[in-house]
Amino acid sequence: MTRETTKIIVNKDYKAWLAEIKFKVRNVQLKAAVKVNTKLLVLYWWLGADIVGKQMHSKWGDGLISQ
Repeated sequence: MTRETTKIIVNKDYKAWLAEIKFKVRNVQLKAAVKVNTKLLVLYWWLGADIVGKQMHSKWGDGLISQ
């Protein structure tokens, strides 16, 4: 291919199309990050509650946390 057949025409429509693609990609990235953070928060909340529950049933000196 020659240089002229691979030349991209940059005009108003092309720039708008690129802007739309960038917006959609960024939007999906943000939604994915929020979803991941939400799942991690649920995990951490569960983990904290589980640790507290185990602490309530353990005796002093069991070394639950150090284990």
